[in-house]
Parts: sequence; structure tokens; C-alpha cells
Amino acid sequence: MVPDMDDELLFRVARGEAGFDEIQLVEAWRRQAPKNDRQYAQVVAILGAMTQLESKRSVAESPAASIVTADERYSYPPLTPWWRLWSVRVGAIAAVVLLGVGTAVWQAAFSPGARSGVGAKQFVTGAQSATIELKDSTVVRLAPHSRLQLLEARGVRAVSLEGRAYFAVAKNPSLPFRIRTDAGDITVLGTRFDVETAHRDLRLMVVEGRVALRSPDQRKVEVAAGEMSQVKEGRLLPVVRVPDMDAAIGWTGTFLAFQATPLRDALREIERQYHVRVVVTDSAITDRTLTMWFSDEPLDTVVGVICLVLESRCSLDGEKITIQANRPGSR
Repeated sequence: MVPDMDDELLFRVARGEAGFDEIQLVEAWRRQAPKNDRQYAQVVAILGAMTQLESKRSVAESPAASIVTADERYSYPPLTPWWRLWSVRVGAIAAVVLLGVGTAVWQAAFSPGARSGVGAKQFVTGAQSATIELKDSTVVRLAPHSRLQLLEARGVRAVSLEGRAYFAVAKNPSLPFRIRTDAGDITVLGTRFDVETAHRDLRLMVVEGRVALRSPDQRKVEVAAGEMSQVKEGRLLPVVRVPDMDAAIGWTGTFLAFQATPLRDALREIERQYHVRVVVTDSAITDRTLTMWFSDEPLDTVVGVICLVLESRCSLDGEKITIQANRPGSR
């Protein structure tokens, strides 16, 4: 019995970068079950689509983000997406970022058995936003002039924030995600929310799920989807509804991030972001979930990837998108 397959290995095999033993392992896994072979076929299709997309792109030369260490600074060009397959209910695609040294550090820090004494690493933005994916699949959209720093902590995934960021935290009931700021601490298991902090002030707006906020005086509150809580000069204010969440998080730009998000909710965000109408002809499709993110991608790319992983047929006609389930024998 071949164990569950690592998605990165599937991509290495599909790209022709794997060794003989790895190829043999993947081949045995594909023969084990039809769904495994379909998953591998999806990987091959995604790589083909990626090649076509990247051939149409031109990468600007101005830097978008920097990673700061204790003794040196690494600067990188604008973030370049690639595709990665995740194991969720139906599978999902994530447009993710390779940040060289910085990515490896975050991967090590949030991995089981990570060594202590990892140097403090910071993701710092200048005049532009930046998107970062952590090892645990949490995605962070960091606003301009903001700083996200990795913290060492036992039993939690911990970061500190200065400035503003949108978080799509990967669900992990056994390992909470904590954000520390001068104005208070935020703890979640897996959800999406926006945080802005400056000195002793903090504003938290929750898009999906529930988030716990604790002020410096140890007062606590739980904030649900569509709600906002604030800390002013160290004082926790009452929870209120956000009248227009779309406008409130509009600073993120053309950005989508889902963490086991029901498809019907994800499609509503696509409608909002791209000003289109999405029609799903098969209600069974809407019961599925998506774990993926896109940063500054055109609508046809977003629709194409979603329909690929849903194994559905999609059509784009002006401002209307139609998603249909594939039927046996359909092409």
C-alpha cells in the first residue's frame, strides 16, 4: 500500500525533475486507485496551463518586497506565481510565491520538530503590497509599509505584525495561529480576516469564521464573520457590524484567498472582485470547498483553474460565467 502522495513530488515527476526511485513510487501510487491517477493527470494539466500563462507574461524589474535578517537584506523582483495542488475534498490550486531563503525559513519554523534558535525573519513591504505563503499554507497579503515577523513559540504558529495585513489562515485545530501586536493579541484556528495596527491601536475585521482578540489589559472578545472590533489606546471597544466588508478590504486589490471555503462563498467573492455573475447549473458542485489563492490574476485564469480542479465545464460570456458538471462521456 503506497502512502498518501506529497503534492510537490507529483509536480517534480510531472516536470521530469524526479529521480528513478521517486518515479517508481509515484507510478505505484497511480496504479493504486483511479482517483490517484486523476490527481496526477490534473497536475500535468496544471503545468501545461501554467506554461501557457507564463509565456504571456512579462515580469517587471522593480522590487516589490524585501526579507530582512539580522545581518543582511535580500531583495527580490515582483512576486511570481506558480501552481501547487493541495489535498482537500476535491483538490485545490494555489498560486503561491517562491521567496528563496525566506520561504525556507518559514517552512522550517512551522514544521514539526523545527530547531530552536532560528534567526528572526521579517517580511517587509515598501510602497507595494506583497503576498506570502507560509509552510502551513496560511496566506498573508501584506499592505504597503508593513512588517510581518516570525516568532518562536511552543504549541502555536506565531507571528507579529506592524501595519496592515489580510490573513487566510490554514485550519489546524491542534495548532492555533496567533498574531501579536502592541495593541493586543489575535488567536485563530483557521479563518480569514483583516488586521490593521499602529502602536496601541488595532482594528480587526473578520471575513470568514471567528477570531479571538485580547487587549493588553487582558479583556477578551470573539469576533464573527461580518463584524469588527477595535482597540483604542489599549482599550477594547464593543464589537460592531461592518456595513460594507468589500469596501473595507478593497486595499488588497485583485486578490482572492480561500481556506476550505465553500464554493458558493468563493464564487460570491469572485463576482465581487471581477464584477461578473456566476451561474452553477449543478447544485452538487456548490457543496465542495476550495483552498487556493490568486494574486493579480485575470478572470479567465481564475475560472480556468477552478473549473480544472472541480473537473467541470466552464464558459465565459461577457459578464456571465457558467459552471457545469462534467457528465460521463462529455468532453
